[in-house]
Parts: sequence; C-alpha cells; structure tokens
Amino acid sequence: RGTVSGNAVRVPIEVKLSGNDEARTAVRAQLGERYMPQLGASHGVYVVVWMSLPRPEELRKHHRPKWASIEAAREDLRQEAERVSKERGIHIRTIVVDGSLR
Repeated sequence: RGTVSGNAVRVPIEVKLSGNDEARTAVRAQLGERYMPQLGASHGVYVVVWMSLPRPEELRKHHRPKWASIEAAREDLRQEAERVSKERGIHIRTIVVDGSLR
C-alpha cells in the first residue's frame, strides 16, 4: 500500500517474555484486536522470547514459561495466530526466540 501512495508502511510488533501472564493471549487481545486495527495494519508480528533455565523449577513461578516447552509455545502461538488471522482477515506471523540462560 505505502509504496504506491507514498504513505508509511506500518507493521506492529508485539513482544512478550515467555513468563508474562499475557504471553498466551496477547497475540489476539493486543496485536490482532488492538494495535493492528488502531494502525490500520493488515500484517503484524508477535514475538515471544523464551526464557528458561536447565531446571525451570528453580525460577520463581511468575518467571516460568507459560508453556511446557519452546516447541509447544511455537505450535500454540502459530495456531492462535492462524485463527485470529482467519477471523479478522489479517496476517500475523509468530516467532519464538530462544533467550534461555544455559
């Protein structure tokens, strides 16, 4: 859109840590239903930074990832983005970045 009209191209990016209470729901509630409509954007990116330790039980509960594994996070977010995209006629790409401490 922007290259023809000279308007800015806006792609909102929402980033959450894997232990954030909203990590599972923000792809819909924040990116798909709030930020993208506010900007009139048809495309958005949702990033979760996976933070864990070799023994995650050593983390305080509010810092532990909201999924059992990084693979589970990737699949869960991919499916949710697909549902939101179909429902709202938009395109959301999800990315899970491994930022674990080793």
